[in-house]
Amino acid sequence: MKKVVVSISVFLILIGVIMATNYNIQQKIDRSEKVDDKTNKWIVSGFFKENEKMGLYFVQPKDWSFGPYPELGSPPYSKQLMINVTNEDSEQFTLFKVILVVPRTEIPPKPPYAFILSIYSVEVDQQKGAIVTEVHPIFTGHLIALGITNSSGRYRIETNLVPDIVIDENGKPKKVSPPVQLVLYKVLTSYVAPYTFLLPTGLIITFSGVSLLVYNLKRKPPRHKQKLKFSK
Repeated sequence: MKKVVVSISVFLILIGVIMATNYNIQQKIDRSEKVDDKTNKWIVSGFFKENEKMGLYFVQPKDWSFGPYPELGSPPYSKQLMINVTNEDSEQFTLFKVILVVPRTEIPPKPPYAFILSIYSVEVDQQKGAIVTEVHPIFTGHLIALGITNSSGRYRIETNLVPDIVIDENGKPKKVSPPVQLVLYKVLTSYVAPYTFLLPTGLIITFSGVSLLVYNLKRKPPRHKQKLKFSK
């Protein structure tokens, strides 16, 4: 029985120490802060400090999915959303190409298609030093993480769609509409320690294990009374 109690005590001590020493594990959290928000515009701008992450969100109008003019063959086809990030102080720029496609299963027989185009890929088309980018910038939905600014200053983000002439509902050529909404974001990264409760919990478990071990080691084994028999 004594060995079992010792094993339990050691187990509690180990669990408590592991919990207490891991209380400060950091968890990365990204959140977005709106810098500029425009409706029916191709351009947004805002001030960024050095080494801040830049993100762009867009809501596309329905005519972006209309067939191109002149007709460039049967769909599926792709459109290109060009994003030019320019540091207005240094005039350095970085050009992105966002490939937008109509899912094959969602194409009706004739225009207008009026579907939301899906992001197929994001590419760095030209890199002239405006921001530090990844080879394949990360994107989620229609919020695109463009990169990290290499200097403080005001940044201008210009967008345009290629091709920019489509066939409207009447079969006539028309210039595509600007984004319904275009939002420039700062992507802020912070670190939190969500497991701080492990420190007091681990200390309590460790203390319990040590107390149980000490008590068990100091406890004297029970004495058994012996009956003495006297011969007559």
